[in-house]
Amino acid sequence: MNSRPIVFVCLVLFHFGVATAAPTVTQISPRGLTAGGSTMITLRGTELDRGESRLISPLITRQTVVKATAGELQFRVEVAAEAICGLYRFRVANEAGISNAWIAGVDTMPQLAFQESIAKMPTTLSGMLTGGNILQTRFQVEAGMELVAEVECRRLGGQARPVLQLLDPRGVQISWGRYRSAPQGDARLSATAPVSGEYTLLLHDLVYKAPASPFRLKVGSFQYATMTFPLAVQTAANVPHVFVDTNIETPPMKLWNTAGFPGIGVASPQQSVTVSGPLPQVVVSGYPEWIEGSEGALPSPPLGINGRIDEADQVDLFRVPVTAGQTLRFKVLSHRVGSRLDPVLTVRDVKGKVLGQNDDNGSNTDAVVQVKIANGVSEVDVEIRDVTHRGSLLHVYRIAVEPVGNPEFSLKIVKAEINIPDGARQLVLVAVQRRGYGGPINLSTMTFDGGKSNVEVENPVIPPGATQSLVMLHRTAAVAESFLLRGQGEQDGRVIASLAQVDAAIPQDQVVPGASHDLAVSTISATPVELNDLTIPNSPHMGQQIALPLEIKRLSGGEGPIRIRLISNQPMPKKKIKVKNKDQQVDDVDRTLRVEGETMWGADKSTGTVQLQIPTDLPAQPWQVALAAELLSADSKKVLATAYASVNVLQAAAPFRLELSSAAEIKAVAGEGEAGKLIGIIHRRDDFDTAVQVTIKGLPDGYQVPNVEVPAGKSNFELSVAFTDKAKPAKLEKLQLIATWAPNAKKPQQTFASNPIAVVIDVTPSAKTENDP
Repeated sequence: MNSRPIVFVCLVLFHFGVATAAPTVTQISPRGLTAGGSTMITLRGTELDRGESRLISPLITRQTVVKATAGELQFRVEVAAEAICGLYRFRVANEAGISNAWIAGVDTMPQLAFQESIAKMPTTLSGMLTGGNILQTRFQVEAGMELVAEVECRRLGGQARPVLQLLDPRGVQISWGRYRSAPQGDARLSATAPVSGEYTLLLHDLVYKAPASPFRLKVGSFQYATMTFPLAVQTAANVPHVFVDTNIETPPMKLWNTAGFPGIGVASPQQSVTVSGPLPQVVVSGYPEWIEGSEGALPSPPLGINGRIDEADQVDLFRVPVTAGQTLRFKVLSHRVGSRLDPVLTVRDVKGKVLGQNDDNGSNTDAVVQVKIANGVSEVDVEIRDVTHRGSLLHVYRIAVEPVGNPEFSLKIVKAEINIPDGARQLVLVAVQRRGYGGPINLSTMTFDGGKSNVEVENPVIPPGATQSLVMLHRTAAVAESFLLRGQGEQDGRVIASLAQVDAAIPQDQVVPGASHDLAVSTISATPVELNDLTIPNSPHMGQQIALPLEIKRLSGGEGPIRIRLISNQPMPKKKIKVKNKDQQVDDVDRTLRVEGETMWGADKSTGTVQLQIPTDLPAQPWQVALAAELLSADSKKVLATAYASVNVLQAAAPFRLELSSAAEIKAVAGEGEAGKLIGIIHRRDDFDTAVQVTIKGLPDGYQVPNVEVPAGKSNFELSVAFTDKAKPAKLEKLQLIATWAPNAKKPQQTFASNPIAVVIDVTPSAKTENDP
């Protein structure tokens, strides 16, 4: 077998176990479940019949598989009666792993496939809206009935732009729900039936060109709410005053808030029997939330300012106390939660000078202004209005005023679904974005309600300064579940925390609280190979090569070639090469942590040794490494299974240090004469006893570079410095004395250079040159 260095450093989720595809779900019908009742749900996709299947959601109290084929799966599902109505994420798990997530609604209504007539209301109809299709359904209505129709399409991930039209028994339109009349671009209408008879509801795309989009159409007399006022509260014990854009007359009864997402609450009405969600999300900020019209002065930041542009041409103005020298961010929340306000935000000093103004934040119509508070300024005026000068009870807003520059970090992974082989472990690479915080980050897992998860982190500390981290996960129970990965640090007595987020576009956070943080894990078949754990020295020296003895246990199905790989959290270094006379950046593998030697093993090999190579210029910070053994197909083109050793942390140190014992400024002769000398010591590590070269760096052209070898076992050196008579007399400054070592003579570019010492050489002419006529 050929041997070659292996390194794997990129933001991916490393799968480990038998290489079979996890189940995928492409179609769901219906797109809802009945709280307190039973619903038959059909899933279509792939790999749906791999052993026992179950739906993953804490809402489900009972489920029974009715039919299972590779492409179709049917469940009879019961949901707890006390479930909060709204939209939720679901997955299916079986022996092949855990599927992608999809969104479905939960309320007390019957859940049906779309049909052309409705016998009983309220009800929900699920289907697909495609192209120029105009879907219609009919139902009997008594005069005076309050009728609501709402379609959830874009909130389910569809791309259609839905429009609803309600026709009376004569076929005359009496109400319509335009595109964006409901949250996230969906449609809603409400009407009072003028006469008894058969009414018709039409659903179509705004321009009759809908890409295939799932929808859930709710029809009947039911309650809904888009927002609350205020939009934020300080703690979950505080309840917003009223619902906004609603037909619910009573105020919210409580705020549903989970330990997993302390910054978000869901406002629940006093009577939820006929409510269909999702119910409004409320920010739980943890700091004062000021409501317009309150008495007294506003508190100092951080604070939230909650108000409403009630009338046309209205401008709301607030005076905020500030501290000179601080930078503040003023951020509006309005349009993103369904408000009709398109805000213009202006920050002025008390004399009227504009310090910042904004009406759009990129693709987001909610404004953001950042201001550095000048010396002598103790108050600023914050002004907000609608860009179109409109106003109504639906033009609500919140302005968050927060200091900028507090230390923080965020964690991201590529894929939310993680499959762990039975009795083994799984490796995930987590990207770390640091903003003012460079310390260690402690990792833990929990369920959405803050309880203990069955997922545990074997190496729960992200090293200081790391911008990506190897995280090894294992299970304490084989039950598939959703979980959260939480990171926590501390600086200056302040706790800094963040939940890991999927590094992909998940436009579901406004619909399902915490959707982008929703991770899921499942147990799959055991891997047929196992790799021994090993201890790697935690303080090797740069350029060192470390022998790692490996032992692979081959179980049933583990026959075949094996490839040994090293995985680290070191970002891939780059180098420039010439390609067709143009500079091109490519990976510089020689500067990575890697394994070399016998990295490809035959089907009959179970023990061996590889060499861990420490780069000569590896930055001096903690690095994580883990060895992986990949079971390959007979042609070595496909990875069938992967086993991991535990994660080790190492921090490379210099193999030696240079010390100068003579003066740093010497005289050197250009021509014949006594040479100048730089005298010093090489301080070696105990595990380094190799010859090194001492030289001077930075000499101009025309001055030959002096060099002396310090043999193995020796520490003292004398570097003689002299130049030819062609060297120009001058005082040479900005020079550096260094010691170097090249571990591989075939790769001289991979050379370790010691600590530099500044030296000065005064080049003088030789006596003979001065006496020449």
